[in-house]
Amino acid sequence: MGCQGGQAADEKPRIVFVIGGPGCGKGTQCKRIVQNFKYQSFSTGDLLRQYVKDKKEGYEEIENQMKEGKLISSMTLMKVLKEYIVHSRNKKILVDGYPRNQENIDVWEKEMKDLVEVKGALYIEVSNEEMKKRLLGRNEGRADDNEETIAKRLTTFEKETKPIVEYFEKQGNLIKIDGMKTVDEISKEIGDKFKEKGLD
Repeated sequence: MGCQGGQAADEKPRIVFVIGGPGCGKGTQCKRIVQNFKYQSFSTGDLLRQYVKDKKEGYEEIENQMKEGKLISSMTLMKVLKEYIVHSRNKKILVDGYPRNQENIDVWEKEMKDLVEVKGALYIEVSNEEMKKRLLGRNEGRADDNEETIAKRLTTFEKETKPIVEYFEKQGNLIKIDGMKTVDEISKEIGDKFKEKGLD
């Protein structure tokens, strides 16, 4: 309690968004960043799956949308994310898989603008052919890893998320990484860029 008013600006959570298509390796690299730079990582996918598992309010609708490869509504995502971010003890936070479209950004601006400081967006760039190959070979038993759903997710990514990359690029806070390299090479490149931008 007692932290209203003159809270120092550096006490706000510092956010780095992690964006990229399905199967681009975001999860793997987030784990590396957590290890190397002591960030807290929140994956929207994991948080939503946890929400469904815990059978929280409205979980059936979320479950159906995930099975069909549809995007979860921005307000639903925001509600889940805000809960975790605001209560995180670690103030260095990766948000994996968000924002996915312009509406996500608009809702984020409205709900989170004064609560956090967005430091940038990390974009791991991988070709659609490679993402499809990786997803089909992943075989984690997830309901959304079949060919038809993958095709839908890639189309959604092209249409909805690619423009987000341009949005951050225009703002001058996009960190673009070549996701076609090896895991270690990508990790090193991310580490170099984080240090360069004072995100370590």
